[in-house]
Amino acid sequence: MVTSIAELEQAVTITGTSLAKLLCAAFDARAMYLRQLFSQYEFLKHNAILQQGWSAIPFARPRRPQAQDTAVAEPDSCPEHRP
Repeated sequence: MVTSIAELEQAVTITGTSLAKLLCAAFDARAMYLRQLFSQYEFLKHNAILQQGWSAIPFARPRRPQAQDTAVAEPDSCPEHRP
Protein backbone atom coordinates (compact mmCIF):
# COMPACT_ATOMS: atom_id res chain seq x y z
CA MET A 1 0.00 0.00 0.00
CA VAL A 2 1.04 3.53 -0.72
CA THR A 3 -0.06 6.53 1.30
CA SER A 4 0.82 10.17 1.33
CA ILE A 5 1.42 12.15 4.48
CA ALA A 6 -1.83 14.03 3.76
CA GLU A 7 -3.76 10.74 3.68
CA LEU A 8 -2.12 9.61 6.91
CA GLU A 9 -2.92 12.93 8.59
CA GLN A 10 -6.53 12.54 7.51
CA ALA A 11 -6.67 8.85 8.49
CA VAL A 12 -5.80 9.58 12.12
CA THR A 13 -8.88 11.81 12.38
CA ILE A 14 -11.33 9.04 11.39
CA THR A 15 -13.99 8.47 14.00
CA GLY A 16 -15.62 5.14 14.77
CA THR A 17 -12.55 2.98 14.13
CA SER A 18 -8.85 2.86 14.82
CA LEU A 19 -6.01 3.37 12.39
CA ALA A 20 -5.07 -0.29 12.88
CA LYS A 21 -8.56 -1.42 11.84
CA LEU A 22 -8.50 0.95 8.88
CA LEU A 23 -5.18 -0.52 7.73
CA CYS A 24 -6.54 -4.07 8.11
CA ALA A 25 -9.64 -3.12 6.11
CA ALA A 26 -7.43 -1.60 3.42
CA PHE A 27 -5.38 -4.81 3.28
CA ASP A 28 -8.51 -6.98 3.10
CA ALA A 29 -9.97 -4.79 0.33
CA ARG A 30 -6.63 -4.84 -1.49
CA ALA A 31 -6.78 -1.05 -1.59
CA MET A 32 -3.78 0.61 -3.12
CA TYR A 33 -4.43 3.91 -1.30
CA LEU A 34 -5.98 4.69 2.09
CA ARG A 35 -8.14 7.36 0.46
CA GLN A 36 -10.10 4.60 -1.29
CA LEU A 37 -11.71 3.71 2.06
CA PHE A 38 -12.37 7.23 3.34
CA SER A 39 -15.93 7.45 2.02
CA GLN A 40 -16.95 4.81 4.58
CA TYR A 41 -15.97 6.95 7.59
CA GLU A 42 -16.57 10.27 9.24
CA PHE A 43 -13.72 12.50 10.33
CA LEU A 44 -12.97 14.97 13.08
CA LYS A 45 -13.05 18.53 11.79
CA HIS A 46 -9.61 19.33 13.22
CA ASN A 47 -6.54 17.28 14.05
CA ALA A 48 -5.61 18.50 17.54
CA ILE A 49 -2.08 17.08 17.32
CA LEU A 50 -1.35 18.91 14.08
CA GLN A 51 -2.87 22.13 15.41
CA GLN A 52 -0.67 21.96 18.51
CA GLY A 53 2.38 21.22 16.39
CA TRP A 54 1.75 24.11 14.01
CA SER A 55 1.07 26.53 16.86
CA ALA A 56 4.45 25.61 18.39
CA ILE A 57 6.33 26.70 15.27
CA PRO A 58 7.17 30.44 15.44
CA PHE A 59 6.77 31.14 11.72
CA ALA A 60 3.30 29.57 11.68
CA ARG A 61 1.91 32.01 14.27
CA PRO A 62 0.43 35.34 13.18
CA ARG A 63 3.07 38.03 13.41
CA ARG A 64 2.51 40.85 15.87
CA PRO A 65 3.20 44.30 14.51
CA GLN A 66 6.33 45.83 15.97
CA ALA A 67 6.94 49.51 16.60
CA GLN A 68 9.05 49.81 13.45
CA ASP A 69 6.35 48.10 11.37
CA THR A 70 3.62 50.50 12.47
CA ALA A 71 5.67 53.71 12.36
CA VAL A 72 4.82 55.99 9.48
CA ALA A 73 7.50 58.36 8.26
CA GLU A 74 6.47 61.99 8.24
CA PRO A 75 7.21 63.70 4.91
CA ASP A 76 9.14 66.49 6.68
CA SER A 77 11.49 63.99 8.31
CA CYS A 78 12.94 62.81 4.99
CA PRO A 79 16.08 64.70 3.82
CA GLU A 80 14.68 65.29 0.33
CA HIS A 81 11.68 67.14 1.82
CA ARG A 82 13.69 69.50 3.99
CA PRO A 83 13.96 73.11 2.78
